[in-house]
Amino acid sequence: MKDRLSRRLSPAAKKAFLLSAPEAPIRALVEVVAPEFVEELKARFEEEGATLTRWTQGTRLLTLEATAGLLPDLAQLEGVLYIDVATKFRQSHELHKKDAETEASIQVHPDEK
Repeated sequence: MKDRLSRRLSPAAKKAFLLSAPEAPIRALVEVVAPEFVEELKARFEEEGATLTRWTQGTRLLTLEATAGLLPDLAQLEGVLYIDVATKFRQSHELHKKDAETEASIQVHPDEK
């Protein structure tokens, strides 16, 4: 198969890309090569149309807000090791529904509140 999705995308990220509308908002958890690359990657993410929403200095994990259609492009950026989706996604035909059960958020540690 010629058109395979990147190995840098988790199975959930691949599913989100394939089953969501391209413009569907996605929160992604991204692992990068080293913390030193985060500032450079932040600029590249913004060029692609994604927004860095959370990063703890010195770590290799960060959170992005992006659209489902951007996931494969973001995974191909130099310095990105792995992308996982941090929220549940909605299939295209479900985008209009406001179902509380399909909403999810990243769990925040009580000390970070």
